[in-house]
Amino acid sequence: DRAKKGVKRSIVVDKKGIANCENNIGIIYWNLKNSEEALEHYKRAMIIRVELNDSSGIASSYGNIGLVYREMGKLDSADAYYRKCMMLREKLGNPMYLTIAYNNMAAMFLAYEKADSAIAYLEKSAPLYRQTNDMYGYAGCLNNLGTAYRMQGRFDEAKTAQLEGVQVSIAQDNKDVLKNCYGELSTIAATQGQYKEAYDYFLKKDSLKDIIFNEDMSKQVTELGEKYQSEKKQRENDQLKADAAQNAIVKNFLFALVALGIIVAGSLFYAYRNKRKSNQQLAIQNAQIEAQKQEITDSIKIGESGKVFLV
Repeated sequence: DRAKKGVKRSIVVDKKGIANCENNIGIIYWNLKNSEEALEHYKRAMIIRVELNDSSGIASSYGNIGLVYREMGKLDSADAYYRKCMMLREKLGNPMYLTIAYNNMAAMFLAYEKADSAIAYLEKSAPLYRQTNDMYGYAGCLNNLGTAYRMQGRFDEAKTAQLEGVQVSIAQDNKDVLKNCYGELSTIAATQGQYKEAYDYFLKKDSLKDIIFNEDMSKQVTELGEKYQSEKKQRENDQLKADAAQNAIVKNFLFALVALGIIVAGSLFYAYRNKRKSNQQLAIQNAQIEAQKQEITDSIKIGESGKVFLV
């Protein structure tokens, strides 16, 4: 039974890992601006998380799917998933994630141009951002809140929210939100007939666009440089491996050649030694034959009668 429980636990962990992998693949496709593929992998992650009853993971999947639908312009689908995400986050009670859910709902209503509903959620999320000390997110919340106030014609409150957003953005070096705050301040000033102020804010926004563009370009150049260096290093490593393989082939060839030479030389030496030995034996045999012939010759005596006889 314990073994079975251990196997079951390992399967659950593996499924959770698969869900996380699917979610990460979705994030990669999202960053590559491929909404269809991102949505497909987010949904796969969601299905596994529902099977595992992973409430926090399910809420994240709902939020990711809602974000993709919103960017695709499918606002009804985005609204449905954002609401599912928000209800789960409220149930779980984690303020950090709850702020994101509220902010997503607010962004949804801003897209619908329903300022009242957007303000309701933004005013819920603002204190939670401060509670969790997420000032980077708080800057974006202030910018959205100011935009919603402007939609309602509450220009003084809109300006106050945007100016606070400027201060927080500068402190957090959040140039994207800072640019948006300046853009909203320019719109508010122009609506109130304060054209000089509107122009000044517009110039600030425009200069930030250039800064952000240059930073993005610098980042891209840096990334391309790093990619080039990485590929160059990989090519050098591949070349080293190829050279090592080539050297190994040459070394093995030379070793085989030397070994063959040794074998041939050994064979020749062995043949030469055998031939020399054979010649020596042959010389000995010849010498023995000559000695025997000489012995026979010496044993022949010629008698006084002139007859030849053997003794």
